[in-house]
Amino acid sequence: MAPADAARLLGIALPSRNTEAWQTTTLRKAYRAAIRKAHPDAGGSPELAAEINKAHDALKAYQPAVSVVSLFNNMGG
Repeated sequence: MAPADAARLLGIALPSRNTEAWQTTTLRKAYRAAIRKAHPDAGGSPELAAEINKAHDALKAYQPAVSVVSLFNNMGG
């Protein structure tokens, strides 16, 4: 699943190239809210719950590209 699609499914925005690392608390809160509504035990769809799990996995692995300029600036240059 593409990171943009995963973020859209969880209702969050992807970090841009020049921001700090992905905020795991943001991802965790969005995932928990989405899965709570879609979980089959709560009357949701098993297919939607599976998609939400795939989206969560895709975003956990997502690392935005860092530009050379931002690396240089962070090094005090």
